[in-house]
Amino acid sequence: MTLKEFKTSDKELIIKILVENQWMFHGKTNMSRPECESLFEKGYFSKNGVKTFTIHNENKAIGFVRIFDLGVGY
Repeated sequence: MTLKEFKTSDKELIIKILVENQWMFHGKTNMSRPECESLFEKGYFSKNGVKTFTIHNENKAIGFVRIFDLGVGY
């Protein structure tokens, strides 16, 4: 498995993962496309102090990880 730092071209991949899966242990179990679009508009995945990476297995994207509270400059 490999991690690749988020690029704007990964937006559709992340939206697909969020919409097509359930998030049982998060504040919202199911996400809609408009909700996901709103997160991107707010910089949720790429603002200062946040890093997002896509997860790949044998060159196939299988998920993502979002790291936050990194502080200024990350």
